[in-house]
Amino acid sequence: MNEMEVSAGQQEQEAWGTEAPQAPDEVTMAKMEELSERGFQIRQEIKELGDREKELQDELRGVKAKILSTLTHFGLTKYASKNGSVFTKKTYSVRVPKDDESRERFFGFLKAEGIFDNLITVNSRTLNSLYNERLEAAKDAGESFNMPGIEPPTMFEDVNFKK
Repeated sequence: MNEMEVSAGQQEQEAWGTEAPQAPDEVTMAKMEELSERGFQIRQEIKELGDREKELQDELRGVKAKILSTLTHFGLTKYASKNGSVFTKKTYSVRVPKDDESRERFFGFLKAEGIFDNLITVNSRTLNSLYNERLEAAKDAGESFNMPGIEPPTMFEDVNFKK
């Protein structure tokens, strides 16, 4: 094997959420270039699909606004079309308390209702961000780190593309 070839056994990593694919016994750098090119092409296609999805979501919001306006104009709450029914639905949205006083009053309400433990959660991204921040600080200080109540982390290695 020359220096331009990489043995598949040299590195076995688990990709995020998937098992590591089985590479052929030897992979040439030319094949690596083809794989990299295909990776960039796929990312571009995904971006284009995302752009198209955004365009369609924007168009759908406009159509829904016109439907709501038309239903309201005629005093209707639903309309049966040949494609199916369209109807209005009222929902309410509240904001998470921002200041400490409001938060404490809200938490008191949840505790009084007996549902505090069921509703108070930590967002996964926030938890991982906090964990990685504290881990890096511990590494910089030459210390080990574990977070009480949190299982040891699973390390995933992924490939990123950058132009």
